[in-house]
Amino acid sequence: MSNPVARALVGIRRSLTRLTKSESEGVADMSTGAAEFVLRGLDEETGADGAGAHAIRRTGDELRAAESGNGDTGTEKQVDREDVTGWRTDDPMARPTMDELLRAEDPDNRQLLNLYLSRMFDQQFGEYRLRITDARYVSDGGGDLRRMQRSGFTFSGVISDDRGIPVADLRRKVFTDADDRIVVRNELIVVGSEQDRHQGISSVVNAGLEDIYRRNNVHRMEVRAMKDGGYVWARAGYDFDRHPSRLPSSISSLQHRIDTVSATATTGDKEILARIRERLGRPDDVDFPSPSELAALVGDDPGLGKTLMTGSTWHGVKLLG
Repeated sequence: MSNPVARALVGIRRSLTRLTKSESEGVADMSTGAAEFVLRGLDEETGADGAGAHAIRRTGDELRAAESGNGDTGTEKQVDREDVTGWRTDDPMARPTMDELLRAEDPDNRQLLNLYLSRMFDQQFGEYRLRITDARYVSDGGGDLRRMQRSGFTFSGVISDDRGIPVADLRRKVFTDADDRIVVRNELIVVGSEQDRHQGISSVVNAGLEDIYRRNNVHRMEVRAMKDGGYVWARAGYDFDRHPSRLPSSISSLQHRIDTVSATATTGDKEILARIRERLGRPDDVDFPSPSELAALVGDDPGLGKTLMTGSTWHGVKLLG
């Protein structure tokens, strides 16, 4: 193999195979020099913010030609994203978007998915830093490529404070809906200690993630709010998911929550909650309450809305595009 570009491609691929000892370790083991070379070298070349991510991109045929030492590989070909029809997950120089990851020709490469999502999400959000610990494509059992793409992928991460101490864990699922729009489902965020739960960790990190989602043309975020999240996601601007399979259960759960809170509320607060309960029973009316309105309720209990929504369970959605 005399072509220098071909040798470089093979060398980088060999480096990538040494990133981990097994698939289950993802890219968490960064102790090898190969891993540091690949990650640091690419960050220095394209910039920490991923600028120029699509400036140099090769089609599948060009990559195969480079590996075999054939074809014109003396210069890199400038390829616009719109012209890319065969993006491949085995391109070690790529910084793919979520859309490209969802449409990869080989949506079953867990090691590279970990690498690419680490480049996308491993960064500082205020005083907190997110590190991706695992990512994998998921399947609905259908087996064919299109069904697998719609099933998408999941990623998990650890959030650490400015001292490097882990304070929370999160998990997200990314997939496309029936209209081919990208959706991110907030499956989990667990803040470790009671003290950390009052530091606004979720708000800071989620705001930063939303910016990344917008740059990747995500259409919406979905969540099943429960426990503390019933109040947190309401304050974060999520509306009720009005899908026929989800809205009725949200209404029923909130009405039950109102009954529970009313049992120990003052007379004045009982009246406020009774009016809200009635409005929840009319989902097609213009005065159907939003989660943010419920979270902001004030009565004899100045934190009536927080009391109501903390411990509630409901399906939420937030549109991004």
